[in-house]
Amino acid sequence: SGGYLWGGGLLEFQREEIVNKSQANVSDATKSKKKFVRTWLLYIFKVLKQVHSDTGISNKAMNIMNSFINDVFDRLASEASKLSKIN
Repeated sequence: SGGYLWGGGLLEFQREEIVNKSQANVSDATKSKKKFVRTWLLYIFKVLKQVHSDTGISNKAMNIMNSFINDVFDRLASEASKLSKIN
């Protein structure tokens, strides 16, 4: 087909470019990087092995510990923020 054939509101070569771009976006989406999430899992595991070297921890328990540490960190940061506003 010729590049300047009119069809459905777009020129043929414009339609091909749009199709190629949409296919490129699909391939880019599949190659997208995972969002970086900061976790404390490695540090929890290291401390556990220092304290009880023969004890393991399940994924569910590790996630609970991670949530606990994030909560404590948030509370500590908010309290530090309040104290810095006072002084």
